[in-house]
Amino acid sequence: MGIMARLTRRTERGPLLPQRPWYDEPSALDEIDTRSGGRSDDRLVLDSWVRNGYAIVEGVIPAAAIDAMLEELDGLFTATSPTPGLEFCDLEFGADGHRETIDHAALLERTPEQRHAARDRSSWRVHAFVDRSPAADAVRSAPELRRVASMILGRETEASYSINFHNGSVQALHQDCAVFHLGVPNWIVGAWIACEDITEGSGPLVFYPGSHRDAMYAEFDDYPNTNLRTASDDVAARYNRAVASRADDFTEERFLARKGDVLFWNGMLIHGGSAITDPGTTRKSLVVHFVPDGADAVKRVTLPARW
Repeated sequence: MGIMARLTRRTERGPLLPQRPWYDEPSALDEIDTRSGGRSDDRLVLDSWVRNGYAIVEGVIPAAAIDAMLEELDGLFTATSPTPGLEFCDLEFGADGHRETIDHAALLERTPEQRHAARDRSSWRVHAFVDRSPAADAVRSAPELRRVASMILGRETEASYSINFHNGSVQALHQDCAVFHLGVPNWIVGAWIACEDITEGSGPLVFYPGSHRDAMYAEFDDYPNTNLRTASDDVAARYNRAVASRADDFTEERFLARKGDVLFWNGMLIHGGSAITDPGTTRKSLVVHFVPDGADAVKRVTLPARW
């Protein structure tokens, strides 16, 4: 089946969409030469994407751009005025492990010592900093980052849904398609940007090549309305156990990246954050997601969200 013949689905509001991404088609390997435009490096990217569910590209983001973003991010902890709408998730202000999600204004009400202690001890994250920071937006908009993601998806796409991390996330194994609401399942590219050299003890990203070929979790039977975000606690617990068990069927890989390297991953690839075994080491990173125009179905969700 040719590329144009597959363009048969239209969302309620949005452009013509395929029934499924080209890389999920049986003919995907046969399309790599054409889609890579004869460029050997791009061919390797697409081949790894189709076969393994991920691709690593070195030196995508210039170090100077990353440094400028990190300077602005770190400056949030010493700012004299708050950034409206900015939230910090999972900050720990005490040694008891209690986590808080607070906005920037509430953070600045703490003493400088409390802010910096929470910054350094917590596996915290900030969503959508790229929408409020010119330096972060420059990283998100880096031409090579967008070019590679758009090549994988098969159309021009901009990055969205960003998360900045300071330390390792220690995040449970999951698949992005189980978190996002996508009108065309798996039409998404995640990009994990190393904002420093990543060391083994810092809780590096872990992923399981080949796990992207699985079907959507069976209990998400009304997807995209039902997924991990809208599931009951019981269903979510069963999903987490199922994904962890399924990961045992594959070989774990760790992304021990150099600053500026990017891991692009398939929406069905099982991945997460490993344990931090060297306390005090950072794992600075920026995660963005590329979702083609019209593929995001979050506005059609009718179920209450768990977050």
